[in-house]
Amino acid sequence: MTKKIYIRADGSKKIGMGHLNRSAILASYFKQTWNIDTLLITQKNEAATKFMANRGVRFMHIQPTSTMAEEIDQLHSLSQILAQPDLFIIDVLEYDIHSDYTKSLRAFKAPLIAITDDSAKRIISADLIINGNPYQLDHEYNDNEGYYLIGPDYFIMDSEYANLRVSPPRKKINKILISVGGSDHNNILFTIIDAIENIGEFSLRIISSKSTGYLDKLQDYLGLLRNKTELLVDLPSLKDSWSDCDIAITAGGNTLFERIATGIPGCTVCQLVRQNEISTRFEELGVNVNLGLSSRITKQQLQYDIAKFILNHENHLEQHLRSRQYVDGKGMKRVGEALYSLL
Repeated sequence: MTKKIYIRADGSKKIGMGHLNRSAILASYFKQTWNIDTLLITQKNEAATKFMANRGVRFMHIQPTSTMAEEIDQLHSLSQILAQPDLFIIDVLEYDIHSDYTKSLRAFKAPLIAITDDSAKRIISADLIINGNPYQLDHEYNDNEGYYLIGPDYFIMDSEYANLRVSPPRKKINKILISVGGSDHNNILFTIIDAIENIGEFSLRIISSKSTGYLDKLQDYLGLLRNKTELLVDLPSLKDSWSDCDIAITAGGNTLFERIATGIPGCTVCQLVRQNEISTRFEELGVNVNLGLSSRITKQQLQYDIAKFILNHENHLEQHLRSRQYVDGKGMKRVGEALYSLL
């Protein structure tokens, strides 16, 4: 009998696309490794639909809701319509800590898996809980219900990162990769590019998405710059985009973990408080420089901090040498094996 997996996740300009990106990675891994099909259940949202358009994941919409009770009603209705899955995965923001919500998902009569990235200790009523946040290593879950896989060893990313490693950094910086998330909550990309334009001459590889809502404006803007730019839009994976870059400037979400796995030195400009927490922790571990929350950084300060980072070759070498100690790129394989054992 054919196995099947359901994933409940959302994405939007406000919350970003990290949850949907993880869903797409999971779906692709299960299809390629075990020929298992995945259905993504997501609230109807134009930005999310654009983001998922070329990722090869079958998805269905539920209506946007303002309360948890409304969503529970919709999920109960789906449980009467859809065939029973073999696994039900949730990658949502706050609902997963509510017992009423997780209890409602038991109607699908399948093992329940929760994916989260909270820094604090987070108790979730599920069979398996996955949290790749580096702060999670400070917490203990032995006395709690469910099986917890915590820390960066279990961060979900393209499985090919396990074998992806770049050369040691050069002293002279030529090419910079810039990626500030699938939605760029605060439209910080323009400020970063403008800051670099005032620092010096570089080649810029810019990763963006239609879900930002500003793609046409961005293309026009790039045409006015002195720096050579390459714009890549809605890539299913960034795995082939790192190797010829010297450093990277990213947000503090999924791409930060991917960047560390490659060994490329980088700094972060964060979109959300949780991203800022994760980025700060990785800075403490010596594999990142965190420039802070984008909403609190002035253009002048950002320019100064980026210029300082570009010149800090000692830090670049330290990041490169330490990176695999904390993110080895094998998280998808570990998570995949754990999920497959539940089928």
